[in-house]
Amino acid sequence: MLRQASKSVQSTASRVATRVLASAVFSPSVPVSSVRVASAFSSVAASSLAPAVSRAIAPVQVVGIVPSASFAKKNDKGKDKDAGKKGGKKGSSSSDGEEGDGNAETFGVNVAEHKENMENVITYFEAELTHIKIGRPAPEQIEDVSVDIGGGKRSPLGSIAQIYVKPPQSLVVVLYEPSAPLETATCQAIAAAGLDLNPISEIINGAAAIRVPFPKPTTELRESLVKSAKTKGEDFKGQVRHVRKAWLDAIKKKSPPEDAARRMETDVQKATDAANEQIGKLVIAKEKEIMST
Repeated sequence: MLRQASKSVQSTASRVATRVLASAVFSPSVPVSSVRVASAFSSVAASSLAPAVSRAIAPVQVVGIVPSASFAKKNDKGKDKDAGKKGGKKGSSSSDGEEGDGNAETFGVNVAEHKENMENVITYFEAELTHIKIGRPAPEQIEDVSVDIGGGKRSPLGSIAQIYVKPPQSLVVVLYEPSAPLETATCQAIAAAGLDLNPISEIINGAAAIRVPFPKPTTELRESLVKSAKTKGEDFKGQVRHVRKAWLDAIKKKSPPEDAARRMETDVQKATDAANEQIGKLVIAKEKEIMST
């Protein structure tokens, strides 16, 4: 019986050793240590009984499993590392691209601010044109007239007097702090404002006031108002040129590459041309309004 048990053990050891050796050949996950354990186990098993089988098989099974898991873990780390490299490279490329695009567009020049300044010129010009009216009188037409209030100081008429409409065709100015010198200065300022107005000092409702009659629009008045609108248009085109100069100076200060500088300067000129074109359109619209009212 002992001889049969020995043969059984030897047969079992041979099969185990064969499997481990085959794994070593066909799978890189089994290290050399496993093959050595399998060979040793084959030798020991040939001279051992059944109890030795239990002691010998256990390490072979552990050695056969642990290296596989270890290799898989190592392999996963390698994949993660490769993925990290690819991801890092991609992320770096994306970041570099965004930075590059940003630099290619502005190179530190605050383009948005300069564009806003250009747009503000148009906005202010539109507001200025609202003061050039013909037809029914409105306080807005004279409230910005600059008046000498004494002491070398000047103030807009709207801040030193109340202005209201007196039908059918007049405005009335009531000074908050009336005095003969200020009343005279106010009449002179209105007359010199280029609106073809002739103010008259008189008593209205028991108080000193200045009445400003608006004549029926004549051809001469209409042409004068059109001329005023065009003059203002040229003034605001001058402001556009100032914005353009500041924009170009900002580009020059940042010293971008030559190609980028030319492209940015072209963008500045496009914005300038667009602003001047808009001012011209506003002047034409105002001229039509004046001549047709």
